[in-house]
Amino acid sequence: MVQTMNSCPKSIANRGRRANATNGFAVRCANLQAVLNLLHGGQPLSSPEVCEILGLHPSTVARIMASLRAAGLVREVPGPAPSSVGRPPKVWQLNETAGFAIGLSLNPMVLRVVLADLTGHRVATRTFAYDPPLKASEVAQAICHAVEAVTEGVDAVRIYGLGVALSGVVDPTAGVVRMSGGLLRQNGSFVTEYPLADELRELLPWPVCVANDANVGALACFRRMARRGEVSADGSLLYIMAVESLWGFGAGVIIKGRLYTGARGAAGEILHPRLLSYQPDLRELARRAVSGDAAATAEVLEQLRAILEHFAALAMTLDAERVVLGGALAALGEPLQRLMGRLVAESPGFGPYLADLADRAFVLDELWPDTLAVGAAELVLDDLFREPVAGQAGPLVQTVLRHGQSTVAVG
Repeated sequence: MVQTMNSCPKSIANRGRRANATNGFAVRCANLQAVLNLLHGGQPLSSPEVCEILGLHPSTVARIMASLRAAGLVREVPGPAPSSVGRPPKVWQLNETAGFAIGLSLNPMVLRVVLADLTGHRVATRTFAYDPPLKASEVAQAICHAVEAVTEGVDAVRIYGLGVALSGVVDPTAGVVRMSGGLLRQNGSFVTEYPLADELRELLPWPVCVANDANVGALACFRRMARRGEVSADGSLLYIMAVESLWGFGAGVIIKGRLYTGARGAAGEILHPRLLSYQPDLRELARRAVSGDAAATAEVLEQLRAILEHFAALAMTLDAERVVLGGALAALGEPLQRLMGRLVAESPGFGPYLADLADRAFVLDELWPDTLAVGAAELVLDDLFREPVAGQAGPLVQTVLRHGQSTVAVG
């Protein structure tokens, strides 16, 4: 005899109901996340467009949009004039101020912190200077002070996390600074194996992520340029930066739309060359160049030519869509752009084949000096708009689910 669910033993029937409920929950979470990710692209979309792109039934999309709107994560916006008789379709846009991410760039002498909305735009910025420079033991409290200042008046529930960027080899998964030449202990030694993320999680109510500064610089520039259509969403970018004194250099790499950190998390780390930093007269020259002195800029570019040739070779090796000159390099302006293009064009044998790279690829970092803090905030947004994971509700989906539960409870 074939048993139906009604004729099955009660334990088996209950197990089947639980499985169906679990599967239904997973599908709902995945659909909610997929719609949020789609709207995060920036362009308003109509309900029929969402159905077509994601392959969802109109009734499913209607329920999803109702849930997202009730939670404050999307809003209805005016659409184009209807081309036929009848009710025009609803058009939806991500409510960018429904949540915020904090991004902070950590330098022993300067902390720069931004509050970014869900689309990565800066809402507030604060800068804190330190003299003498911060020691490693003072960093966590300084970060908390900066975060408190930039989030003043913002409901903590609407903040989804803190991203921190700093120089050195950083394990972003563990949130551990493996080595940083910029942070010193009380005895003057370099910081190693510093669990910065765990230390901050003890002091702050939000998730914390930590990453290398040049890597998040690449992420910030890539996201900005992708939103403006200047690079493809699955494209490539090389970010080259220098600190203000032009003695420390780093690079970040985006490949196929994703940050490449290497097998050990050290991709992009560049040794600090003995070019300008250890001679007071050259350090002063660098300061004048970064401040816009044309004569000093020309002399600095000559001093930097050896390492710039290496950067040009790296740009040719990656053949990225864009090469962003960031940090203090951005302050050197068009003379640096022209020199980098010339170094590529004059490359023996390869220059003619890389004319586009030489002519158009090198651009200046428009976000500086906020680039690293903005990139750190993008790390938080990455977690909010990641691809759906089976059976897991991301932070924004959890907001929707909590709102639904509270609505039921109130009702």
